[in-house]
Amino acid sequence: MTAMSRRKGYRFENDICNELRLCLGTIVEQPIKRVLDQYREGGLGDIVIPPFVIECKRYANKPEPPSEWWDQVWDAGKKSGLFPILIYKFDRRPIHCMVALYMLNDDYPRHKNYKVDINWDTLMMVMREHLNG
Repeated sequence: MTAMSRRKGYRFENDICNELRLCLGTIVEQPIKRVLDQYREGGLGDIVIPPFVIECKRYANKPEPPSEWWDQVWDAGKKSGLFPILIYKFDRRPIHCMVALYMLNDDYPRHKNYKVDINWDTLMMVMREHLNG
């Protein structure tokens, strides 16, 4: 990974933290910040807001997110016992989010292949519902 792509990823993670602070406000009891230990210890995710672990990906252009991105956040969710969320953005396209179906409804099985792509506003609604109980 080049220094430029690392900086791009770092900026995107910080932008997502700022957006999460704006959208979730006071319903989050802890500071929203990047997990700095993620580079030393694998499987932590980029941002942790219990009950969520979030992986952020920023890429120039792809037709769809690579399966390895979902695998990474799924493994972090299993390791931490938190809901996995993938937030990704390609150049000149809006932010997209991928979540496990069981996050939307407990009746769905907890299976890695059962996931759904949603937009940012829908993710914020779902996260608020979980945080408000």
